[in-house]
Amino acid sequence: MQRAPSATALSFILLRETASLNEDEVRALKQIKEASPEAAQAYELTQRFMIMIRKEGDEQLIDWIRQVRQSNLVELQNFALSLGRDQTAVENALTMEYSNGQVEGQVNCLKLKKRAMFGRASFESLRKRVLYMA
Repeated sequence: MQRAPSATALSFILLRETASLNEDEVRALKQIKEASPEAAQAYELTQRFMIMIRKEGDEQLIDWIRQVRQSNLVELQNFALSLGRDQTAVENALTMEYSNGQVEGQVNCLKLKKRAMFGRASFESLRKRVLYMA
C-alpha cells in the first residue's frame, strides 16, 4: 500500500510541470483531481500562472486574474487581488530580464548570520564576519 504524499511533496507536485512528474506523482495528482473539482480547478489555474512566470507571459495576466475571481477558490482570489493591486510591478517582473534575486540572496544570507549570532556576539564581530566572507 502506498503512502499519501506529504504536504510539501504535494505542493511540489502542484507547482511542477506535468511532464517532469514521475509515475507515483502523476497517479497522486490524478487522484487529487478526481476527488475534488476545486483541487482540479486550483491545479489548472496554478499551472497557468507558473507558465506565465516561466515563459514571461504578461499578456495573460489580466485574463488569469479574471478567471481566478470567477472561481470559488478564496486563497487564489486573495492572491489574485494582491497581484491586481500591484499589477504594473507584476507585469514588469514577468517581462523584464532583470532580477533582484542576487541582492535578495545576499540580504537573506546576512540576516541568517545576524540571527545565528544574536545575543552571543557584538556588532563588531558580525561586521568582521561579513567582511571576511566578502
